[in-house]
Amino acid sequence: MSGMRPRANTLTSAQSKILYDRWKCKMTEEKIEETIHMIRRTTISQPQTIATSVVKEPNYFYKPKS
Repeated sequence: MSGMRPRANTLTSAQSKILYDRWKCKMTEEKIEETIHMIRRTTISQPQTIATSVVKEPNYFYKPKS
């Protein structure tokens, strides 16, 4: 039993590196998608807060001095 024969189901280091790179890309893509959704959500909800602050501010700025 001295003959070391390679197992059929082992990956070479090159193959495992390719798989790891693919996995990393997939994980990164998912993170990007998640970030895009978060940005979209904040940009959708923000204009309302900006609009209300713009509507409120003129009263503060243009208050006639007595």
